[in-house]
Amino acid sequence: MADSSSSTAGKLGNNVSEEAVRKAVNALLEWKKLQCKSTTTPREPTEGDEENDDDDDDDSIYLVVSLRRLPPKRLSQVSNPKKKPTKHLSRVSNPKKKPTKHLSQVSNPIKTPRKNRSQVSTPIKIPLPHSLQSFSDICLFVCNKPTQILCNTVKTTLDPEAVLKRMKSLDIPITRVLKLSNLKSNFKSLGAKRKLYDSHDLFLADQKVIRLLRDVLGKRFYKNKKRGPVPVELKADGNWKEEIDAVANGKSTLLRFGKGKSTAVKVGNGNGVMDNQEIVDNVIAAIDAIVSLVPNKWAGITVLYLKLLDSMALPIYDTEGNA
Repeated sequence: MADSSSSTAGKLGNNVSEEAVRKAVNALLEWKKLQCKSTTTPREPTEGDEENDDDDDDDSIYLVVSLRRLPPKRLSQVSNPKKKPTKHLSRVSNPKKKPTKHLSQVSNPIKTPRKNRSQVSTPIKIPLPHSLQSFSDICLFVCNKPTQILCNTVKTTLDPEAVLKRMKSLDIPITRVLKLSNLKSNFKSLGAKRKLYDSHDLFLADQKVIRLLRDVLGKRFYKNKKRGPVPVELKADGNWKEEIDAVANGKSTLLRFGKGKSTAVKVGNGNGVMDNQEIVDNVIAAIDAIVSLVPNKWAGITVLYLKLLDSMALPIYDTEGNA
């Protein structure tokens, strides 16, 4: 494979050295080889192994991102924040004195915190130049309302069965389409949810319902970040095949922050399927996309690490310039 370093060089400016990324990737892959060669005594299975079975064969390389402040729920809305216009002093009648309200005019003088105020951000799909993994058995979650498509310049509505037929006609690898109402009525029990979870390689969800799925599907689907539903945008005039193929072919990853300031984004595999340069290209593409989304761009990021699931984290950027 041709070396693509020339096409990615300089993309990160002076903030991250591509050579630092390459050294970190090489070190992680070398460490992975040594781990595979070393012989370990198999331990007896424990009660919690069933819950962690999805992580046992995780050879993924992750880009760990830490921000200065807690991220907003919708990162794309703050990619270019604007300052609010300030009023000139001449337009303010009395800038020093604020009007006071009598207690009888205040409906609730004591401010109470909101209940169930979640800081979990909406997942954002980040395109990658090289495939992480391909999927053949895919389930798609759609909203209860019929899905609109544009056919001969006329908008047409399709129910889930018709959506599945259209997917097959376009050679899109979707094997099952479920409405949100079907999930609520047919998959209430933990056993039913687990069976659904184990029945497909990948789960996609229309952007309209992605934020509603966590309460419906339960913790099982979100315990492992690799298997959480991936959002897709099924516009009436959009290219559905291009949108879904980008995920089915593994040429994308998810950026999703929890309640903290850090997150891990999958950028490569350490199982020998990808070569070193392909992983480096994916890391650079992911960093470039993430910086464009987070508040204050590079000034909002404190550190960037690369790591395997069970390896130490190798810094490639920090605010002290030690990477």
